[in-house]
Amino acid sequence: MTTDGGTGSVQLASASLRLTADSDEIAHLVCCRDQPWRVAFCGFESDTINMAAEHVCGMCVAEVERLLPDVYEQPSPRCPKDRRLCPTLFEVEKRVMREVSP
Repeated sequence: MTTDGGTGSVQLASASLRLTADSDEIAHLVCCRDQPWRVAFCGFESDTINMAAEHVCGMCVAEVERLLPDVYEQPSPRCPKDRRLCPTLFEVEKRVMREVSP
């Protein structure tokens, strides 16, 4: 495991993604079922997962709203791509751990 000099980024030897904690960075949205989690709804490609971001990409939000116009009216989170129920937060967090672990 290595760190990158105080930016909050940690990289494990053979992890598929890096875990960061940067509240100033803009978060991009990905579909929780996508394999791998590299391309966001807006098309931005990244190799990081930022668990501390406080701002979300407006283009990602616009694309989610285009795909699922009633996204904010759903009683439970639904996937904008296939309209199935999204996995629980626990399941998503388990996936995060798999993605950043060697």
